[in-house]
Amino acid sequence: MKRMAAILCALLLAGCGQTAALPAEGTAPGPALPGRPAAVPDDAQAAAVAPDWTPTEPVTLIVAYKEGSSTDQGARLLAQYAEPYIGQPVRIRNIAANSGMTAWETLAASPADGTVLGFINMPNIFSAIENGAAFTMQDLAPVCNHVVETSVVAVSAASPYQTLEDLLVANRAASQAGTYLRAATNGVQASNDIGATLLAYTSGGWKFRHVSYGSTTDQVNALFSGECDWAVLKVSDVMPYLPPETPPDGAAAPEPTSEPTPGPAPGQEEGAPEGTPAPEQAAAPQYLRVLGVFDTDRAQELPDVPTLDEQGYPTGWYGSRRGIVAPAGTDPIILDYYAEAFRRAMADPKCREAHREAGFSLYYLDRTAFANLIDERERFNHSLLPRLFAN
Repeated sequence: MKRMAAILCALLLAGCGQTAALPAEGTAPGPALPGRPAAVPDDAQAAAVAPDWTPTEPVTLIVAYKEGSSTDQGARLLAQYAEPYIGQPVRIRNIAANSGMTAWETLAASPADGTVLGFINMPNIFSAIENGAAFTMQDLAPVCNHVVETSVVAVSAASPYQTLEDLLVANRAASQAGTYLRAATNGVQASNDIGATLLAYTSGGWKFRHVSYGSTTDQVNALFSGECDWAVLKVSDVMPYLPPETPPDGAAAPEPTSEPTPGPAPGQEEGAPEGTPAPEQAAAPQYLRVLGVFDTDRAQELPDVPTLDEQGYPTGWYGSRRGIVAPAGTDPIILDYYAEAFRRAMADPKCREAHREAGFSLYYLDRTAFANLIDERERFNHSLLPRLFAN
């Protein structure tokens, strides 16, 4: 079975004309392996951008997913540090509908005057185009890439599946029986849905039930509630829900820091009138178990979690990239202004540390390099989807 997986994966990647690997760390212009912080050029390396244009009003940044989603969190984090370099407030506008399609259609139809920018998620945006969106990538102008996110396979810590092999065996058995395990996804042919299908494709071709949710937070809660059995998420998605490390003998256990569904503190409030009912017991912390990483190298944030390649199911690197674009027709001077402003923000040590703490891997690419990446990933996605969703 594992030899078959390797053959299937080789055929898949060969059919795409290239592997999914990124450039080696330290190379220009986008110098990092997935899941590892990218080197951002310092001011001495960056090309000078003439201040021929500056925004004169607040900037709207469209996010295609709801508030609290991974994309939204990353957008708000970057906006916070970019405002001083942009010189105007950056206001996030969430348009969470139709797996991102509505937001990107809105962005493509916005004025090309520098007042509206937006985040694109790859490969999600390509799936939207494949599924009949009222725009193409030619309706958007690249500004810069922001982050790269590596995918992982995860279950609830209460799940009976202790290893990736456990999960695969259960999925194969359920598929053969026609009962099918349930995978929580982030939308039809969105990044996590593609990742789950890629896992099934490269490990035997079994089938599962796709259950779509509006955000990765909803996916996680579906695992905790038992609505779904497993999910493909990103490294940054799972980091808040990892169990605390086991302390050395004799040491006090650390207090849990992740409570996805917090409740009121146990016990009655001090000074409450006699007979006042005590609030409900606080919900116990719930954790995730990560079974594998879509990469050839282990994620720095998850050094104890083996890759899918290590476990005999090679997929190479898989995940998503997120970057900033403007409506097509935006003056190149405006695009350069924003590309430089975001570059300076991402080079800020405080910004880099904040992203690291949040589990986001910065991956800055300038306008030209980002445009090349978009073109390469669109061609890859166009080849990949028919293979994964043939039936």
